[in-house]
Amino acid sequence: MVAVAILDNGMSNSFKATVKRSIFERDYVFIDNEADFGVSRTHGTIVAEAVVRTNAQLDLIDACVANSLGQAFSSDVEEGLQAMISLTGQGYRIGAINYSYGSATSTASTLYQDELDILAGRGIFMVAASGNSGFRSTLEAPDFPGARSDVIAVGSHNGAGVPSAFSQQGRGRVAVLADGEDFPAAGENGTSFAAPQAAAAVATVQGTYLAATGQTLTYDQVVDALQQAGRGPLSAPDPADGTTRYFLLDHNGSVDYAVRTYVDPNFSPYEYLASYADLRAAFGLNATSARSHFFANGVHEGRANSFDAMAYSASHADLRVAFGANRDAAALHYLNDGLREGRTVTFDGAAYLNANADIAAAFGSDTRAAARHYVLQGAGEGRPLTATAATVQPTNETGADFAASTTTAGRMVAGRSVTGTIASGSDTDWYRIELTAGRAVIIEAKGSATGSGTLSDPTVGVRNSGGALVAFDDDSAEPGSILYCVSRRRYRVSTISTSIASPPAREPTHSRSPPRRAWRSRQPMAAPQAHRRPKST
Repeated sequence: MVAVAILDNGMSNSFKATVKRSIFERDYVFIDNEADFGVSRTHGTIVAEAVVRTNAQLDLIDACVANSLGQAFSSDVEEGLQAMISLTGQGYRIGAINYSYGSATSTASTLYQDELDILAGRGIFMVAASGNSGFRSTLEAPDFPGARSDVIAVGSHNGAGVPSAFSQQGRGRVAVLADGEDFPAAGENGTSFAAPQAAAAVATVQGTYLAATGQTLTYDQVVDALQQAGRGPLSAPDPADGTTRYFLLDHNGSVDYAVRTYVDPNFSPYEYLASYADLRAAFGLNATSARSHFFANGVHEGRANSFDAMAYSASHADLRVAFGANRDAAALHYLNDGLREGRTVTFDGAAYLNANADIAAAFGSDTRAAARHYVLQGAGEGRPLTATAATVQPTNETGADFAASTTTAGRMVAGRSVTGTIASGSDTDWYRIELTAGRAVIIEAKGSATGSGTLSDPTVGVRNSGGALVAFDDDSAEPGSILYCVSRRRYRVSTISTSIASPPAREPTHSRSPPRRAWRSRQPMAAPQAHRRPKST
């Protein structure tokens, strides 16, 4: 199953020994692998308990970014988020990040904007507590980072659907309310403990969709699932104005809605059977049994629907003619005949997207959509399957600004150069390039040596076919030079995957930090969103 990454002040060892162990543990405050600091019931422990109470099948990641006083410095939070990015590259499946701390100003959260962007590009969203400085007389905005438009803010109700007096949840500012009074145990109150319940729901929904399709839901789709298309249960009117109602978290309802709306239309039981020999041996071609196994067992076992029937059809001309876009028919052919005939999948959706800029602009990094396009149109149009110097020419930015996304019209070819224009200090231009596994490449960005073309402080990033940052280089200044150029850096491709190069941007994605103590002393800090005051009635 996927994990909820808990960025907090650590889970206690007693919780891990008696309730649930974490699959990863690290202290980013004191930089060691022990997140426990001798307190049996830390803030992070209570947050973890709220996740387990909501869905005990989810895994937990213990990322300690706050000290024993409940202070979370933005530099430590940034390090924790950077670590989550690294973990996803190592194969950890993170369904959501819970952060039950907050600040009244946006300063702290802007320091880890890049990390949030990278994680969001991988379908991993932060779920944050809305804050506990509310009053019955006004509708308050959530604290940051919950107030950000790319973070899922969660407020609190009293367990019976009445908005908590302390919860900050101005009209339209929170996605849902969850039980934040006497939960997960008597005396535990606060949006801190409401947020992890929503994080558990988000992780469950994303994990199920990921296993079924190999893709992740967008931010809007996740919120849609939490609110069940606007038909989810509603709270009692907010006491502040007597009219405003909020969506209440309904974990099972959200999961059921997501399965009906997003998973089932994209799940093929025959593709699932084609993905696993043991399931074929157990169920034969019984689609009903395969579907039941996926939802009852497969998702929780970490099984994924890895066989792409469209890519299978795209790999064989006779199947394209016979089955067209019929996924089930193609998967059944593989089960009945293809396996015996030794047929394999040779179509590379990422390479096809890289070779055809207009298709990449339409589908982004969706390789399943690319396979479908090739079956229905691309093969008949004689579209190239891979990018070569003959089929793809370097694209200079002479007109419209290139997009800073996988839909970019920019193209690069190894051994050739391209030119572009940085229109503003925050401009970033992306270029798509096909790289080969095991081959080292050098990417170099240069500005004009004189005049207004000189570029200061450029950066180069390398992203995978999904747009996630995989390598980064800041500039280096040679003494006496008026031009800052990106240093020559060698990148080695570990897997065959279309990559995106993004040279250059003015602001680095990850700035170099000064010594840790000085950095920490200058950074804003956030407070935990636990509420210890007596509850108002």
